Amino acid sequence: SVSSYQTHFFVLARVARRLGIPSIEIQHAGAHVDPRSVYARLEADYLASYGPYVRTWYERMGIAGERIIPIGSPRFDRCILDRRGVRALGARLLQHAGLDLSRPVLLVAVPDVQTDSYVLADFFRTVRVAQERVRGLQIVLKFRNAHRTPELHNFVQETFPSATACMDKEDIFSLLCSSDAAVCGNSTVLYEAMLACTPLVLYPWRVSDVYHAEMYASAAPIRYGAREFADTIVNIFGDETYRTELVARQKQFLRGYSFEGHS
Repeated sequence: SVSSYQTHFFVLARVARRLGIPSIEIQHAGAHVDPRSVYARLEADYLASYGPYVRTWYERMGIAGERIIPIGSPRFDRCILDRRGVRALGARLLQHAGLDLSRPVLLVAVPDVQTDSYVLADFFRTVRVAQERVRGLQIVLKFRNAHRTPELHNFVQETFPSATACMDKEDIFSLLCSSDAAVCGNSTVLYEAMLACTPLVLYPWRVSDVYHAEMYASAAPIRYGAREFADTIVNIFGDETYRTELVARQKQFLRGYSFEGHS
């Protein structure tokens, strides 16, 4: 389906083209890389993109590279300019939630609650299994703003008896900067995690999402199954060399983006 916002944009871009008025779209997320998606269509004359890496994906779809202008992202500018301040805020948020900053913290970006409830329940159980395999591991379940329903909260309490905090309105970049590792699916959270220099695992991931998997393969490990996910979490918290390797991969990936804080 296409959101009403996207539908309105398509209409406005076509009207502008007919009137001879140049139009520019500002990139949001990474939906553009999948040619099967309507979001991959560039209806505007130009795209103000996250960086030059994006251009290669559009060129693969036959779109002229000069229509892609790398500017970075206004949304992520603060991630570059105010790391120290947000790290202190994140620490306060974790402490306020009752977590112990001397113990490891894994931030988990909860998939959209519109996901099938059985899939979501399996996701929580998988995270719990991983938690049990790492001594002292604390979990922050970060829901999207206002998406934490009473039913979900009750299920989480049953699944995670202790050392777990649920958050939704809190600033996720601050939490990422104060966490020891992070987990997310195909979401813009992955960019914030990399900008926070926090070791990242991409999970859950649909087998059919092959284009994004190709795009992010060099950035972070992509996990499809519960066992391999748990094994990766164990490695992150038990092998400092592996943690260093993951952060290095993320930094290398970001070289294809124009994230300097001055978009």
